Amino acid sequence: MLGTLASSYVVIRKGGDGTIDGWSRKSPSHSYSFTQQDNERSRQLWRWGQEYIANHSTLHPVYKQTLSSTRERPGATGDGDDHDHDGGEHFESFKHVDAVMMVVNKLPNQEIQPSLLPAMGYMRVWDGTGLSQPDPLPVSSQEVTRRLNACEPSVACVERIAEIIQKLNDGTRSSNDSDNGSGDRDDGSGNKTRLQTPKTLCGAVCNAVVLGPSQWDFIQSKVPIGSFIRLRNVACDEPQGQVGRCLIITESS
Repeated sequence: MLGTLASSYVVIRKGGDGTIDGWSRKSPSHSYSFTQQDNERSRQLWRWGQEYIANHSTLHPVYKQTLSSTRERPGATGDGDDHDHDGGEHFESFKHVDAVMMVVNKLPNQEIQPSLLPAMGYMRVWDGTGLSQPDPLPVSSQEVTRRLNACEPSVACVERIAEIIQKLNDGTRSSNDSDNGSGDRDDGSGNKTRLQTPKTLCGAVCNAVVLGPSQWDFIQSKVPIGSFIRLRNVACDEPQGQVGRCLIITESS
């Protein structure tokens, strides 16, 4: 948000226990008022926003993409036809679509193979789809290869998924009137829908090459392993044929 000296607005960020002292408030004006009535109105708008986001996905189903779809779908003819034989749309790249993935590893350019592609670094990403066959590592050192293969996805990633599942189970338990005391949700038919904490993660692990210096700096400093990221306007290609197909994240992604 941009404003002139004559602008009058207050930017409010929720924090703490939601009382008037628990909110962060900023304004371009040197003097402004924020009363208890303003505080209550802000909390109402915040709750409305949370409910709206929960009920209206920001990922449009038409553009949603997964790692399993980076591979060519069965039935594709290879003649440039953009549709499968069953009538479904065939995506050959991630361009102009959305994808949410977990970062399972980060490889700075000091560890990757020499390449004509001006890569700042690579991420290894996972979303739980596809076969459990990780893409080739873009590294030249066998020591680094052994180290990464031994822990990918890492314990931190499994713990992150376990943390999310625990929160989902806690929410189910708190909102379920028929909790049977064991923490399992009983839907009345004897079926228990409590999610179990995984001991390991399955699914494809894909390379994502980062070309932008500012993007890589942000990833290195602000995106720890086990974090989920949303990728937009990324391509899926085979740069110089060295690491197979991978996601390409540019400055415009």
